[in-house]
Amino acid sequence: MTIVRVTAVAASLLVSAVGALATDAPISGKKLVVRDTPSPRLVFLSRDVVPGPTLTGSDDPTFFGAMLTVTGGNGETVTIDLPASGWKAGGGGSYRFRNGSAPSGISGVKTVVIVPGRRLKIFSRTPNVSLNEPSQGSMTVILDSGSLRYCATFGGTITRDEPGKFNAKDAPPPGACPPRPTTTTTSSSSTSTSTTPVPTTTSSSVTSTTQTSTTTSSSTTTLVAGCPPPFLALGGITFTIGAGTSTCGGPAFSPLSPGPFTGRLEDGAAATIASLASSCLYVGGGLSNVFPPAHIPDGAVARLDVSGTSGFLGLGLALSASSGSGPTDCTRGAGPLRHCANGLPGTNGMGLCTSDADCGGGSANCVLDANCYFGPPIPLPSPVPATSSCIVNVIGTDACGTADLLSGGSTLSVALLARLYLTSDQASPCPRCAAGTCTAGKRAGLPCGGGVGVQQTSIDCPPADAQYVGQLVVNPLALSTGSSVMSAPDGLFCPSQQTLGAFGLATARTIREAGSGLLGGPSLFSTTLAGIFCAPAAENPLIDQTENLPGPAAVSVPGTIGVCLGPLCL
Repeated sequence: MTIVRVTAVAASLLVSAVGALATDAPISGKKLVVRDTPSPRLVFLSRDVVPGPTLTGSDDPTFFGAMLTVTGGNGETVTIDLPASGWKAGGGGSYRFRNGSAPSGISGVKTVVIVPGRRLKIFSRTPNVSLNEPSQGSMTVILDSGSLRYCATFGGTITRDEPGKFNAKDAPPPGACPPRPTTTTTSSSSTSTSTTPVPTTTSSSVTSTTQTSTTTSSSTTTLVAGCPPPFLALGGITFTIGAGTSTCGGPAFSPLSPGPFTGRLEDGAAATIASLASSCLYVGGGLSNVFPPAHIPDGAVARLDVSGTSGFLGLGLALSASSGSGPTDCTRGAGPLRHCANGLPGTNGMGLCTSDADCGGGSANCVLDANCYFGPPIPLPSPVPATSSCIVNVIGTDACGTADLLSGGSTLSVALLARLYLTSDQASPCPRCAAGTCTAGKRAGLPCGGGVGVQQTSIDCPPADAQYVGQLVVNPLALSTGSSVMSAPDGLFCPSQQTLGAFGLATARTIREAGSGLLGGPSLFSTTLAGIFCAPAAENPLIDQTENLPGPAAVSVPGTIGVCLGPLCL
């Protein structure tokens, strides 16, 4: 029996942004062969200078898995899942997917080879593409590997295009990759399907799936699938947020934060125009000048199970959700029941609901029941007292992650439901737990278990239901110890962004955030997770106008992690 105990430093995060930043990589295609009879086959080869996934990064297929998408000229699209269990990292940053049982087994794809700077090769015995039309005209191949997306379109030099067969060669890289599938919004019973790759772990009890949700809500969102607890955990990890900066500064960087800093904004000439402080969440476009950056509460704890190991001495850990000790530190997803967040009686007099109509209409009022919270509520004081607010972060789907105790790299992926409450309390935007009693909110005057960190907020002391104004969906939040960059020469960083710039500065054209692995901070085991995102509209005019949404978002969080491996840890 071996028990390994490691004290290290990592981060747990709280954000009200959405959608991890994806990196598109349009590449040239050397060869594409597709046939559906008599023996189905797909062969794709690119000898372009292809980028490679980053080990333990948000694009690492050994953690997130991958997805192959093939689209014919008639618009028919086929997706094939390439689960993380089939991927291995090799030398020189290369990755290989193998499926010895193809065309059966875990995937119809037999092999995928990614060699950074040299080639990308895919071979499948069951492409499942129907070529029964007279011709295709063109075909597109997309490989999603976490946040990295390769795409190639063959439509120029076509050597064979007939029923059952399509051959092409020497395709130049497309100008851009096709847009990713999005969720669907309808006014009646609807189904929303997302084909974004989802995280997996090496645990045999966890598979990569594409979730489909059906609801009668006026607005539906398909959350990225998560990593439920393994049948038998190999250990556990505890994440605790550190203090970071003492203050994030004011709206639009006035006044400035004293630091320490983990990122920066640059103008079109690559000159630094503002610094991004540690433990701060920045949100919005160039007119986001009402709220200061949100200071992530220190002391928050989250637990994850170790579901698998890999690499040298098994020091590469695959992480999945944990039931923890309760709602303050567990990392399980929300639901399945829904209740009215605005406090209305719903269908049973106690708030139960199936659609926003049961909660008086509006948007995002019938929400999934919270089982686990990502830290305590986050205060958002405003120079305009009436707009001071509070964010309650609910874990939407089971968390996933990786931790490499040898290289020091780590990742975290989870869908979050950021619920916003307009409390209009400038001095204390969120209720606090003081002397064992809630100072305000839904449980004012009732006992609480103690406040967290210097801000002394607690999930025991939520804001009043009547103060609820909407929800931002972070789907998923994916952070890592690596560096993130988002650039927009035209000043529009995100889809549907209306105003130029970021975080209150209209001249911003580049956002940079940098995490750090183990040994990367003030103590022997320090680390920081960081990332950049796009925050969508909250479907509430007050939130969208004050935060200037849709727009970019960035966050960095230092903290501590305790790792325990072995049966005595359970």
